[in-house]
Amino acid sequence: MKDSSIIRISFIGILMALLLVACQSKPRGYVNGFERFVERVEKNASSYTNEQWEKNDEQLKKYVDQYDKEKQKLSSDEKRKVGELTVRYYKARVKAKGLNILGEIDGWLEYLKGFSDEIMKDVENYQNQ
Repeated sequence: MKDSSIIRISFIGILMALLLVACQSKPRGYVNGFERFVERVEKNASSYTNEQWEKNDEQLKKYVDQYDKEKQKLSSDEKRKVGELTVRYYKARVKAKGLNILGEIDGWLEYLKGFSDEIMKDVENYQNQ
């Protein structure tokens, strides 16, 4: 009897330990899977068709949706990693499309500077009246 009780208790203990490990590794598995996805996108970004980008965007949405479910279980480092991976994905996407975001930003900054210069002229004219 004692041997069967010890075996049963040992079996339950091992089962609980495995369950605990499985629960803890799910967030790590999520982050690792997301990282593999982003690395694949970065590697193949220049050769993707529009249809492939649409599929990648759908996959990214699944990772983002899963983040909402997993975030309570993630460490601060894992949360930062997810943010980094999301930025890396969009960076690869933009780079692959040949968009020059910095050039567009510079253009907008010049536009806003001209806009603000005109407003300042109007303010000065109004104050001088």
